[in-house]
Amino acid sequence: FMNLFLANGIRQQSKEIMKVFYSPVFIWILALSSLCAEQPKDPWKGGEYAKNSESQKSSAEDFIATLDLHNASAVLDVGCGDGKITAAMARALPDAEIVGVDISPSMIDFALAAFSGYPNLKFSVEDAAQVNFQEKFDLVTSFTVMQWVLEQTQALERFEKALKPGGRLCIQMPTGLPSAMEQALNKTISSEKWAKYFTQFSAPWKFYQPEEYRDLLVNAQFSPTRLEIITKHEKFPSRAAFQGFLRQWFPYLRPIPVDLKDVFLTELLDRYLQILPVDEKGQVSFIVTRLEVEAIK
Repeated sequence: FMNLFLANGIRQQSKEIMKVFYSPVFIWILALSSLCAEQPKDPWKGGEYAKNSESQKSSAEDFIATLDLHNASAVLDVGCGDGKITAAMARALPDAEIVGVDISPSMIDFALAAFSGYPNLKFSVEDAAQVNFQEKFDLVTSFTVMQWVLEQTQALERFEKALKPGGRLCIQMPTGLPSAMEQALNKTISSEKWAKYFTQFSAPWKFYQPEEYRDLLVNAQFSPTRLEIITKHEKFPSRAAFQGFLRQWFPYLRPIPVDLKDVFLTELLDRYLQILPVDEKGQVSFIVTRLEVEAIK
């Protein structure tokens, strides 16, 4: 009798559970959960980037110093990150409208909080390949960003539409990892300890050489005026500073479990510093090549 009672009870519970599973509310919650799960997690942290991006800032400033900005009444900065370069342009051009867009909500949240006092400066979350403006800007800039944009052709077409006739496009992006870092990385990710995390991983970037990028520009209706590779020898004051710099952008950290990221980074830097040791002051060298692009609509 007890077994029959339990069996009936279990059947009744099963019916109640199935009612829940097939209820409209549960189905809606399940669909919403699935949708949320499909959304890619923002890999960027605006605050950390702001503290550890002197390299990107310095290179952008060097490029901007070569540009004549005075005739620009509206500027679009694509991939504005934490906003500091965009804000610098807003200071330099107080009568111009400056718009910064970035795909990372964390970056934009930081930029909005840090640079709220600029009446001529706006920030918004936007994918570079989805920017939607019509002949609004005299200048479109992008610094250390376009290597992350896999829909390169679509992005350039959007930039062309965003520019006024005669408007300028100015892009700066790395041409690849420095040789010493690439050697250290290959040894690390192919080691028995770490290889299992990279069997399905593909780094979410693409690098370009001048002639290949010239073709992309021409196909997007631009007239290229300069494509030049610039080599810069950068120095970080310490290993800790260099590690902080890598931590906020290095994509090969993404497949590593959270509790092992620092272990992976430590081993990577050990190998890197065997190839390119610190100098007599304890400074870490980072030799990076960047492609600088200028084109006219």
